[in-house]
Amino acid sequence: MKALQITCIIFLLLGSSCKDPAKGDENVKYIATNLVLGHRGGGAHVEEGKIENTLASIRNGLNQLDGCEIDIQMSEDGTIWVYHDALLSYFCDSLAHQICVPKSKDVYLHELRQCREGIEDSLCTLEEVFQLLSQSEYRDKTLSLDIKGYFAEACFEGSSANEAYFDDMAKHLDFLFEKYNITHQLILETDYTYILEQVKEDHPQVRCHLLAYSNFQEKLDKATEKGLDGVSCSLADTSLNFSLLQKARKQGMEVQLWTIADSSALMKAKALEPFAIQVDHPHLVK
Repeated sequence: MKALQITCIIFLLLGSSCKDPAKGDENVKYIATNLVLGHRGGGAHVEEGKIENTLASIRNGLNQLDGCEIDIQMSEDGTIWVYHDALLSYFCDSLAHQICVPKSKDVYLHELRQCREGIEDSLCTLEEVFQLLSQSEYRDKTLSLDIKGYFAEACFEGSSANEAYFDDMAKHLDFLFEKYNITHQLILETDYTYILEQVKEDHPQVRCHLLAYSNFQEKLDKATEKGLDGVSCSLADTSLNFSLLQKARKQGMEVQLWTIADSSALMKAKALEPFAIQVDHPHLVK
């Protein structure tokens, strides 16, 4: 306490305000820069002997980086599963399978085995990931959830998930948010603003990012209009530059950049000073 009082006196003499640094300033939105997240857990496809979006891959990413980005879809039973592709693929057998996660029952998905590059593993649910993230060693990690909504025509008419699908997903997310006290560690990202607005209304503490493949300024304006927290943008967007990201930061908007596959892309991404970058290879930042 004496040390804090002395510090306060010095700050006052210098014309600065003095506050307990542990409390921070609730009127200032702090935008961290260059968080490094593992793309699809600990890397896309197979990385360091782990299949993407599996518990093994996610644990590997959490152990080496600031957190992970994972992809989520909802089964026919209303359970949220961690999976990227629009079609179910990479099985260990040659039997006929369901076409996509939204048309599959949980019992089927639990039994499913993936095989890639000689590695075998099972799918996992989002709840299993939340259980992992709730462990004490991961309480300072960040998890970005990429909500998938584009599937084969056989799964949804017009290929895009309908509002009923997103309504059910929002309800299940709400259940998980209430069960696990980790919303401060989460980011939701997708180009489907319908579900982002739903989540933001019910859980304003959950950061929501609009997904962007190009036209960063347009997406930034849309995210701001919708009351979202930022934009998750492809590094391949040719409109990106430091001035645009600086503008976003001044507006209190977070920016994620993806996907970083080599050292030159890493340097380019870091130079833009984003909130977070998503990497395919954890060893890039070692």
